[in-house]
Parts: sequence; C-alpha cells; structure tokens
Amino acid sequence: DPSDMRARTFDLKLRPSSDYYYFYIDRDNTLWAAGNTVLTSVNLNSGVYHHYPIAATGSYKELEDGRVHDVLEDSGNRFWLIGTFGALLFDKHTGRFKKYNSVTYAHSILEDSKQNIWVGGGDEAFVLKYGAADFEELATDKSRGGGNFAAVWRLAEDGAGRIWAVTRQG
Repeated sequence: DPSDMRARTFDLKLRPSSDYYYFYIDRDNTLWAAGNTVLTSVNLNSGVYHHYPIAATGSYKELEDGRVHDVLEDSGNRFWLIGTFGALLFDKHTGRFKKYNSVTYAHSILEDSKQNIWVGGGDEAFVLKYGAADFEELATDKSRGGGNFAAVWRLAEDGAGRIWAVTRQG
C-alpha cells in the first residue's frame, strides 16, 4: 500500500556476508542489489531471486572481481553495471556479461536524450554513441598528460542536451 509509509523489512535472501552498495528496481519490478561480492536480483512480484557471484574474468554468469558503483537500465532495456571493473553490459535473460575493455574504472553512467551511453570514472570519460560497437575515450586527467577530466564522479544532461560532469576538481 503506497499510502502506508511505515518502514518494513523483507527477507530478500541477500547474502549476509556481502557488502551491498547499490540498489535498483527495474521496469520488471525486479530489485537488483550490487556490491563487492555479488549481484543479486529479486523479482518483487514473484519472490524469485538469483545470485551472480563475482569470479574470474570471462566466467559464465559471473561478474568480474570488483565493486559496482552505478547501474543503468537504458531505453533499449539493456542493463549496465559499472565500477572498479569498468563497464559491463548484462543480459538479464541469459545471465551473461559483456565487458567493454576500453573502460577500466567507472563511477557514473548516463544515457542521454540521443541514446548515447556516457561513463565517467577514474580520470577518464567515455561515450558509447548510439549504434557504435565500443566506447570512445573523450579525455584523461591533465596531470597525466591528457585532457579535461579528473575523477568523474557524476554525469547529468541538461535541457539543451549538454552533458555535465562533476569531478574531484569541480
């Protein structure tokens, strides 16, 4: 009942030894919990849950080692995870991950009004233009001989279609 604002506790069968840092509810009313050790999904209608443990690179149905920092369900119903492992595209139906090797570390992800996917993190920013096969690196930290970005923490799009980045330097 949405009018009942009392807090409730639900047993979502999350792994008690895991550190969860991010929660997201997708269009299918599935709660996704992501963190250091696991990605867990719980369908809030049926109660069906799945755990996707972190393991070695390339393992079937498993995340790479690392912490999830942000999640995005894009307009194409694709599910993105970004974090200390870079950028992963997750197929919710097969449980398989696709790694984008061009992105090595990420804090924030955004889909803009033109369906481009923007990723910011570490000292880099990337864009996966709509229909492209891989991310394009936009800039790196000036202190390392690169462009304009330094630890991109958050990304946003304004009403004019401009992408804004919050960095450790402002």
